[in-house]
Formats: sequence, structure tokens, C-alpha cells
Amino acid sequence: MAEAAVVQPMKAAPQLAHPNVARVVGKCISVKQAESGVWYHVIALPAPDEYSAPQFVEISCKRRVAQPETTVDMEVQLGGYRRSFQGRDGKQYKTEMSLVAIVD
Repeated sequence: MAEAAVVQPMKAAPQLAHPNVARVVGKCISVKQAESGVWYHVIALPAPDEYSAPQFVEISCKRRVAQPETTVDMEVQLGGYRRSFQGRDGKQYKTEMSLVAIVD
């Protein structure tokens, strides 16, 4: 009979300063400034394995915090909104749009 697998306890997550705050580590892909003066940074997150595509997140900030092709490691405030749309099949769909902002 096979031995039972030993379950290892999870490591404690690092404590962040505020609720709804996350740490983003990745590569800055692009930076653009809106007419309002807000800077938008597109960050590519590391893929979980060599066969998966990387995820992307857009970070908004009042100041420029990264240059394209540089690695970033920062705390961000999580936010977002829901939007709904009608599909080609006539059904109503809802999706969440995630936005993050730099914690100053």
C-alpha cells in the first residue's frame, strides 16, 4: 500500500500595508500618458510555466514609475469595475475590468 502524502503547510503571505493592496512584479511593456496627466504602465507578469502565456496588468499613477523594458516590483491598490455587453448570440454577458493604481 502506498504511503500517505505529507501535506506541507503554506508559507504565510507577506504582510502589506493596506487592505486590497498587492505586490506586482514583472516587466514594463509600455508607458503612455493620458491628456489628464495620468500615466498608464502595462506590465507583463511572469508566466507560471514555459507553456503558458503571461498575464498583463495596467497600472495607473500620477507620475511615471517605470520605463519600457525594465523590471518593476511595486505595491499597488487593487480596483476595477464591471461592464456588461451583448454577445453575437444575443445574450447579455458581464466581465470585470481590473485596474490598479500605485500606492503613494
